[in-house]
Amino acid sequence: ECIEHSGAFSVNVPGPELADAVNLCGSRSGRDGDKLAEARLTAEKGKLASAPTLAECPIVYECNVVHHNDVVPGQLVKEIVEGAYAGGDFHRVYFGRILSARAARSAAKLLG
Repeated sequence: ECIEHSGAFSVNVPGPELADAVNLCGSRSGRDGDKLAEARLTAEKGKLASAPTLAECPIVYECNVVHHNDVVPGQLVKEIVEGAYAGGDFHRVYFGRILSARAARSAAKLLG
């Protein structure tokens, strides 16, 4: 919903120390509560796009939406539908143009 209104999103790449926070955020909807606070993550204003970024992530891409597709249930293999979409809440996939990419010095360890 936020992406629809703002036309922007960020891709935040966490380090391994954020594994628990990633698991928590990936398993809950933001509609049901403040999952960032629960995961102890800090949203901050993006530098170029209107979407927030996560202060704790060492690599961040800020993007504007250029296209989107709705997931078509009949085009997914049964195992994915049953596992990821058991509740029937199919996602929308967004494609973006990268406006800004930045990495903290600590990101070199993540990239090898």
